Amino acid sequence: MSTHARLREYRDRLTDAVVPDRVPPAPVGVTLVTLALWTAILGGFLPLPATDGPMSAPGVFEAMGTSSGLAGALAYLLAWGTMMSAMMYPAMLPLVRRYTRESATDGWGAGAGVAALLVAYSSVWTAAGIVPLLVDAVVGIRGLAAAQGPLLVGGLGLFVAWYQRTDHKRSALRACCGSVSFDGDTLSVEQGARKGIEHGIECVRATWPLFALLVVAGSMNPVVMLGLTLVVAAERFPPWEEEMATAVGVAAGVGGLAVLLVPGLLP
Repeated sequence: MSTHARLREYRDRLTDAVVPDRVPPAPVGVTLVTLALWTAILGGFLPLPATDGPMSAPGVFEAMGTSSGLAGALAYLLAWGTMMSAMMYPAMLPLVRRYTRESATDGWGAGAGVAALLVAYSSVWTAAGIVPLLVDAVVGIRGLAAAQGPLLVGGLGLFVAWYQRTDHKRSALRACCGSVSFDGDTLSVEQGARKGIEHGIECVRATWPLFALLVVAGSMNPVVMLGLTLVVAAERFPPWEEEMATAVGVAAGVGGLAVLLVPGLLP
């Protein structure tokens, strides 16, 4: 296939993915929920305990969760789940559109199924927040980042570069948001919840190194959060999933190597 024909195919597939013939209510609802979640995060509306440092600094968010008892841990998981949902929901839009388009359920039934899918999906990401909490409880991410920040960020950048090219990453990415199937022909609440858990597990499997990098760079750093939102969304929008995964890996590798060689690049 010629380069021109390939570019035309990419354009047609992208148009089909993001420009529907009519505006379906489910993706619009997902977009509004996503905006509400970002408003809660950036506007400071989440109930978080006070900290002795900026929440955007590496390890401060996790230290808040491990130093304030059970209340701090629950507040951390609530904020983590909100943050992950805000970052991942844009990447879910093509999947939500395909589910509603291919389901025989219309109206409120489809809306309930999509809502169950997203709630279950968010619950998986919320549960994933237990991992950085446990890591902080054992090693203290804040102190480690202060002492070995360039080594952590640079090393994880190189690890991301490797992981982005693995079959493990590619298979998880395809399973995360690339396939739609029904047990029957409807997206019921029960099936939506089951699909949300399935897609959530695969999305965690596909992107956990990127979010490990987020933790050592500052979990609540708005610039890093917005950058990763664009990355994970681009990886899941056709037609360039694999090409984007490769590009992200190259960028992470170059950035990681640069930080290792020139530690002063980190703020």
